Amino acid sequence: MSLSCTEHDFARLKPLVFRLHCMKPDMRIQVFEQIFHIHSVILKAHSEFFHKYLDSPDKKRAEPMSAFKYSWVTQIDDDGSWSLTAEQNTVPDEYQAEFTGIKEEEIAAFDTLLNAMYQNPIRFNSLDHLNLCAELADYYRCIPALSRALEGGLLRSPEVTISFRGECCRVLAIARKLKHKLLFKEALIHSLGPWNAPRFEKLTDPTLRVVAGRALDGILQKLGQFHTELLDQAVHFGQEEQAWLDVYRKFYRMATEHRDVLGRTVIPAYFRAIADGIERLEIPRSLLGVMQPLTTNKLKFDVSDWRSGQKGGAYYNSFLCGDIEDEDLPWEEDDD
Repeated sequence: MSLSCTEHDFARLKPLVFRLHCMKPDMRIQVFEQIFHIHSVILKAHSEFFHKYLDSPDKKRAEPMSAFKYSWVTQIDDDGSWSLTAEQNTVPDEYQAEFTGIKEEEIAAFDTLLNAMYQNPIRFNSLDHLNLCAELADYYRCIPALSRALEGGLLRSPEVTISFRGECCRVLAIARKLKHKLLFKEALIHSLGPWNAPRFEKLTDPTLRVVAGRALDGILQKLGQFHTELLDQAVHFGQEEQAWLDVYRKFYRMATEHRDVLGRTVIPAYFRAIADGIERLEIPRSLLGVMQPLTTNKLKFDVSDWRSGQKGGAYYNSFLCGDIEDEDLPWEEDDD
């Protein structure tokens, strides 16, 4: 197997056979109508669920003449969700509930999860696909395997990462479940914009709101450092009062040139204009040093060339420098 399949690839429904050196698959898994031939050693190594239950006393082994040591199939639970169980232990179809989701999407997500465990390249075809993978990884206790494969998978999935800005609150929850620092900080940056109405204010999870608030405080601190340096320079060069008055007039003009429909200054655009015009302003270079952290772009998955505060860009009213310390991430690294 190479890149994980999308739901459109499963129309043929032929068994998907995973390769592992010279070893033959010893396990058969059927997710709805799709059959996977895999190696139990991989599942036991990466999934706490299968490590615990594959050889549990209540699980009967496959028939002696069977080509597979283990055979697991889909069982529909009473709430309309699905799970895998040993074929010998499943209840007849007529006694199972009706599945309430979309089978092809579940198959595609499980295929992606298997590829992550096999350390094959993966990709995602939608944010729903990513979310399903996270839910399955949580259920089958293989979050570390998916988390390790996540960065490469997202870099291969620009059609998904482009949705992060508008779906950042949802992505924060996914990243938290997967304990993925890079994805969490990416979504966090998006949640801090637009500056006048940050998206994180829509979060209902109090822990995530607190974390986003800390990141916002970090930006406010950077803004304060800039204005403190600006005032210090004005005092230091007080003898050149006229020159500083000219600089302040330019600052004022930049502020008036970047206003929203309510007449409020678009702060990220204002600072972008100052940064881009700092040579023309003829002000001390020390200001550039305290401004640079404000205009830094810390996004890792964004494929656009838009900068924070860039006129006409997606981040005209957003800073892209938000961050938190690793110890402020809302999970414990040794959590299972």
